[in-house]
Formats: sequence, C-alpha cells, structure tokens
Amino acid sequence: MSESQPPSVEPPPGGEPNRLVNTFEWQRRCVFAGIAFVVLAGILVYQQTYGWLQAVLVLALVLGGYCAWSWWRGQHWAEFTGDRLRIGNGTRTQEIRGADVTAVKYIMNRHSPDFALVTSDKKRHTVRTSRLAKGHSSLFRWLLAHAPQASFDKGSVRTRELLETRGLLP
Repeated sequence: MSESQPPSVEPPPGGEPNRLVNTFEWQRRCVFAGIAFVVLAGILVYQQTYGWLQAVLVLALVLGGYCAWSWWRGQHWAEFTGDRLRIGNGTRTQEIRGADVTAVKYIMNRHSPDFALVTSDKKRHTVRTSRLAKGHSSLFRWLLAHAPQASFDKGSVRTRELLETRGLLP
C-alpha cells in the first residue's frame, strides 16, 4: 500500500485482534514523583523540625495515591476484532458489537476528546481514545465499517471530518 492511499476501512485480515497501545506513561510520572519525594523527605529529615516524621508519612501517602491514580489511567485499552470492539480499564472489560451501536457522543477530555458509544440497550460505553495510539482514527474507521447506522453528535461529526481532512479516514 502506498503512502498516498488512505488506510483501509476493512478489519485486519482473518479477523485478527488489533489492540491499541496506551500512550499514558504512568511509569515515568511515578519515577519523577518518587525523586521529588526523596528530595523533600531528605530536606525534612535533615532539618528535623517539629512534625517531620508525620510530614514524611503524609508525603508517602500522597505519592502512593498519585502513583495509583497514574497506574489506573494507564490501564485503558481497546481491541478491534472484526465487528466487535473490546474496551477495558484494568479491572473491567466490555464488548460492543458494531450492529448494536446507535449513537456516538463526543466527550471533551482536556486536550483531546474521548467518545461514548450508546448501544441499543441504552448503555453508554466510554472509549478513551485520547489515551490510545491511533485511537481516534481506529475508532472512526471501525464505526464506518461496522456501525454505519450510528448517529453522530456535533463534536463527533467535527472529529470525523478532521480525520478525513488529514487523510486518516477514507
């Protein structure tokens, strides 16, 4: 396939799973937070002012909470296999069939949007495309191929048009 051709709308050959990589680098964030903790704890231990031990313990709890939160954000994934989309967040996995998707809702998430897929049973399934490598283009390529009946809200239409303009969708 030449580089000038847009990517295919068809699923991977043989229905092989296409799992997207999460780009949220929680390990690096925890390493830098750990370095900051060691520096701050070292200053507190060196000065040994009143309540330094409690302050170090509070800092350790804050570091643990931050690393747990960062790890949680780094666990989101999506896997496209034919007409099925599986999404997960480390503890829960959901499977959505393309024929069941009735609507696509835009969710603004700081700098990059995520999307909620509404299925025929009125459940909302949030796909964290902002955290996945090639998340937006993969989701919309899958929607075009397997959920053409889905209605798109204003933000979703704008995102789809932007992807088409950039040559990421046919």
